[in-house]
Amino acid sequence: MGERGNFIIVFFMVLLLVFGNVFLYMRNARITPSGFSVADIGSKLKNPDFYTVSFIVQWVLILIIVLIFYVKFLKKRKNEEKTNVIKVERERGDGKAHTSLDELYSLLTKKKNLKVSTISRSFDIDKDTALEWCKILEGHDLVTIEYPAFSEPEVVLK
Repeated sequence: MGERGNFIIVFFMVLLLVFGNVFLYMRNARITPSGFSVADIGSKLKNPDFYTVSFIVQWVLILIIVLIFYVKFLKKRKNEEKTNVIKVERERGDGKAHTSLDELYSLLTKKKNLKVSTISRSFDIDKDTALEWCKILEGHDLVTIEYPAFSEPEVVLK
């Protein structure tokens, strides 16, 4: 099931929990919606701890949903990290000296944007060094480094 299917499932679960909470609030406050007594419906329930049990069940459901989506997010992120290694072509055929920064810039001209982790794995360097290389290129006004809120820095060709 795709992300849209996941959204629909979560939407209906939240909707169910909201209606459950509204029902419990109205039952506890003895509010009578549309002419019938919620207290009469509640008197048919034999367990006096119904509110506590339903509250705990709702929070357990919410925690399970959050954990499922967090595990899926971590698996997707781990798979992306494994597959985001780019083979760097060493351009030495024209007789000019090429540095790793030259190779990074030529790679960026082909890909248009790269994450710092992809650069570090492709050049077999740590992320701090990769970020420093990107800052050098940014200082020469060749690229921009974008810092997304929930992701790692990404280098974009100007």
